[in-house]
Amino acid sequence: MPLRRVLLPSLSLLSAALPLSAVEWTWTWKPAPGDKAPTATICPLKYGKSWAYAVELDDGPKWIRTFAVPFFAAYTYTDAPPGVAGGTKRPFVGGAAVIVAALGSNDATLNWEDLAALRTAGWGVLNHSMTHTGRSWGDDDGKLTDQQVADDAWWGQAILANGLGGRAPTAAVYANGYTDYNRDGALEKVGIRIATRVSGSSPNNLAGDVKWMDYNRNYLDEGAWTSEWSKGDPLIGIPGIEAGGPSANTFFIDFTHGIEQQADTPNQQRWVKRLSTIAERWGAAGSDALWCAPTGEVSDYAHAAAAAKVTVTPGKLTVTLPDDLPGSALTVRLSGIGEAAKLVAPVGGTLYRKGNEVWVTSPLIGLEGAAAPHLTAVYDGPAGDIDLKGAQAVAGISIRMSGEVPAGFASPITLVTATGDKVLPTTAKPPHAGWFSGSLLNPIMPAAPAITATRVKVTAQEPIKSIVVWAISTAGAAAPAGSKKKIADKPEKKKK
Repeated sequence: MPLRRVLLPSLSLLSAALPLSAVEWTWTWKPAPGDKAPTATICPLKYGKSWAYAVELDDGPKWIRTFAVPFFAAYTYTDAPPGVAGGTKRPFVGGAAVIVAALGSNDATLNWEDLAALRTAGWGVLNHSMTHTGRSWGDDDGKLTDQQVADDAWWGQAILANGLGGRAPTAAVYANGYTDYNRDGALEKVGIRIATRVSGSSPNNLAGDVKWMDYNRNYLDEGAWTSEWSKGDPLIGIPGIEAGGPSANTFFIDFTHGIEQQADTPNQQRWVKRLSTIAERWGAAGSDALWCAPTGEVSDYAHAAAAAKVTVTPGKLTVTLPDDLPGSALTVRLSGIGEAAKLVAPVGGTLYRKGNEVWVTSPLIGLEGAAAPHLTAVYDGPAGDIDLKGAQAVAGISIRMSGEVPAGFASPITLVTATGDKVLPTTAKPPHAGWFSGSLLNPIMPAAPAITATRVKVTAQEPIKSIVVWAISTAGAAAPAGSKKKIADKPEKKKK
């Protein structure tokens, strides 16, 4: 039985590939003489909290790292169950919804280094499509074909996994509210477990009939927040605000494209009032009923909690989780542990007790995030006649561009194979003539098998800045974080 991880001696974290395709976590303690097996239940939300809150910041601007992280961190909750003293304060965090093809495209957008820093700070990353072009309004160009939908989902997750250490996000924000990004379950097939939009049809109570792929959120852009309906109310959309706050098992999401960074602006003052009210009433300074986490983390927890199995004997707790789910920490409430029992918090987890009630939160059980196609950038550099240093299974080619795009611009791509040259159809085109900054993807997969090639030819011309040749890797789909080469960011200044 291959072991993924074992921590010894007195407390053990055992993640094993069990015969029934599951991962197992075990925590032990020294029971007091005469102690019987306690009862054990998995809490609906992490840390035994009553309700959860997430914030989504759209389109991946650089200010998420520089401004939003410290701005939200000024508000806190604790990792203790409500009513239990001594919890460690934790900062409010959110999630960055990123347009994958725009990452690192200029000095105003997040790059891979920024995403790593966000994740270190406890923030999440959400898939916000490859190019943000799909829409149900306007002309027919925004109505994506079945293949375009499949390509967007497959490549968005593959490139995010490549840059995030081998695993992809489990949460998405529908670009333009275009739910056809999940047509025929395209997003679900690549590991997305929750997708959000304004006016989503799902209730925000996780104990009800949750529609995970159409989850609702509060729309807090300035124009919407100051509309005739919202009237600039700082507390608009907080569930149960008139009745004392959100009810048990509520999960609500706030969403915006922007927060004013000047403290004296009405927009920032509304955000301060909103966040301080949440923190003071239900965070560390109040009832401490709140768990603040990225959208994907809340969803992963809820899915894991619903599927996990618990067994308990005197001195031993075991939690088993199907390994086809994204991994998650889980909080278990144990009732009936004698107060004389000697307990130690699990490595990487937390432990709180009140009388004979104990709340133990595990470290991550399983693998964080979603499995995704495992790609490697076998070339990242200037256009031209590109030597791939041997045969490579080419899955697609990205063209990084920045500058003035002339009318009729084209960038033919030729692959040199053992059976002759193959010219790729130019499926990716700039959205318009004029200034453009971003990456254009010319996919081969998933519509067709990868093409084994030894060279790639792309004519060097303006505004092409660099070429990325993506190949299917033979290294496996779950490389440890940090073990894969990062794509070099080559930011360009925005034209003024």
